[in-house]
Amino acid sequence: MIAFRHELRHSVALLAFPIVIFAHCALAVQWLWPSTNIWLNMTSAMVGASMLSGPLIAGLAAWIATREHRRNAAYLRMGAARGVLAAPALEWATIVLVAAASYVTVAVVLGVKTALGATAGAPNLVWLSVGLIALVLIATVGYLCGRLFPRVWTPPTVALISYLYFAWNLRHAGTPWSYLSPVTMQQVSIFRPMNNLLIVGQGLWYLALIALAAGILAIVLKGGLRTAPLLTMIAALIVASVSAGVVLRQHGRILGEPEKIAYRCSRTTPQICIHPAFGDGLPRLTTIFVELHEKVQGTPADFVRVEQLPRDVAMQPRPGANRFALDSLSEADMRGAVSEYLDGIGIGGFACVGRQAANGSSFANIEIVRAWLSNDMRQFFGDDAAVARLTWFTKIGEAGRRAWFARNYASIQACRLSDNVFTGEGDR
Repeated sequence: MIAFRHELRHSVALLAFPIVIFAHCALAVQWLWPSTNIWLNMTSAMVGASMLSGPLIAGLAAWIATREHRRNAAYLRMGAARGVLAAPALEWATIVLVAAASYVTVAVVLGVKTALGATAGAPNLVWLSVGLIALVLIATVGYLCGRLFPRVWTPPTVALISYLYFAWNLRHAGTPWSYLSPVTMQQVSIFRPMNNLLIVGQGLWYLALIALAAGILAIVLKGGLRTAPLLTMIAALIVASVSAGVVLRQHGRILGEPEKIAYRCSRTTPQICIHPAFGDGLPRLTTIFVELHEKVQGTPADFVRVEQLPRDVAMQPRPGANRFALDSLSEADMRGAVSEYLDGIGIGGFACVGRQAANGSSFANIEIVRAWLSNDMRQFFGDDAAVARLTWFTKIGEAGRRAWFARNYASIQACRLSDNVFTGEGDR
């Protein structure tokens, strides 16, 4: 323990500790959903933030591993009474402690922040633990590279290659083999549980690679094959093969089957229902959708109940209800929930994709209707081409717009809304 404390006090890893914390925290915070406190999002952000802190730790571990070569001190290790593996073990333990402490520190900070505002759910401790194991693997591989190639260029090269590999792997996210990487930005959904079999398989895969790297390091430092390192490597290869098979057999399915949701609903007419994890946004969403209902009441777009659902069409609202998607509780996203609802009932948006070139004027006209329903005309500020239509549309009043909307609903859904309907001539 005395030797470990001495190593820790004199290691560059301790000086880098605040930098590693800052890197991990900065990226994790960036990946948190705005204005929300959801455990699943917090866990995903924590695990994915190794994209930035991982290369730093890998380069730091490689730098520590090259210290012996830089100081020409290999003879001290060879003649030490504690054995040739004692000093490398202390160095490795130091960098692992710094990596683990930085990860846990950020996890605690974000966990407290989430706990203060979360309305449902709990942290996924298995997934958080696997993320920590992945960071230990990154440190171990970085240290091994430094020992195998003890050159001054090794640490920056290891850090750069790590970052490029992680970035390349993220571009292929969702493929079965992408989940074998220690850094994965995994898709999450509050409507589907995580595939814990895949996550556990990842954890075993990482542990096996750590053991394999340790075995290789022991053989290199001792200068020949030894029974214990060899057996460790054989066992690690067996576990790695089995765990990799588990991960690959999931075919990239990080999410499980949809869960039945006990919605939190408003007591208004229409009824607005959202996932409990977004419960704090119910009052504001209720106001937004009640405003929409006042505009479409008595028209074919009228509704009695809307439910928050993902954009996955495999999940459908209950009979008689409509759907909307909501990404966060920011004002922009809550306002955008109306646009998501309009997409779902075929009023412009995605329903008219592919027809814009042939019906450019109609597309622009339908966007005016969507802007009115969304209560957001900002996109038309400074649009001289839309002034005449907007002026006429404004003058007919709310009751007139509702009646006009009902008369022209079929044309709107068909993405064929002509200019003359904004003069009162085309819908007589």
